[in-house]
Amino acid sequence: MDDFDDLKQLWNTHDAADIPNLEQMQTVIAKYQKTKKRNAFLATTLFIFCGLAFIAIILLQKQTFWTTIFGEMMILSGFVSGIILKLNSLRNITNHQLQPNKDYLQDLSNTTHRKMKHASWHLILSISLLVIGYGFFIYEKLQANQTALILSYIGIGLFTLGMYFIFRPLVNKISHNKIEKMIKEIEDLK
Repeated sequence: MDDFDDLKQLWNTHDAADIPNLEQMQTVIAKYQKTKKRNAFLATTLFIFCGLAFIAIILLQKQTFWTTIFGEMMILSGFVSGIILKLNSLRNITNHQLQPNKDYLQDLSNTTHRKMKHASWHLILSISLLVIGYGFFIYEKLQANQTALILSYIGIGLFTLGMYFIFRPLVNKISHNKIEKMIKEIEDLK
């Protein structure tokens, strides 16, 4: 993937004829940063609202089985873990915006090239807590109907697999395409 190397070379070039208009380049980068921050803020807000809605459900429901209480604790742990991950992501985006454009592009290149294993494991932990907790949470309501219970667990499993193997790569691909679009816009300024 030479786009980042080309962008770094373009940015670091000393030949004044090859340097695009600095204001236009800053506009392209600022537009990308603003969109990324807005999307992260919306995702964080929605995740927090989902957590608050779940707390309201807990307060309105009467639990009798230990599985329901255990499931609620796991789901709440998953929400807390996910909110921490989302807030860290939002903080990192804000910190990156404060960097000079040259450093921002360098960091963008580094984080795109390497897989963010720490964030991935944190995401997997959050999703696992939510899914397993939900499995325990619904047991009390569906334990009398074994068919509904089995179908619910199959649905949870398929949803989790779809989110991890279809939705997550799709989001990563869309993010990568946005980065490439920004790079192309900067190269077109040349």
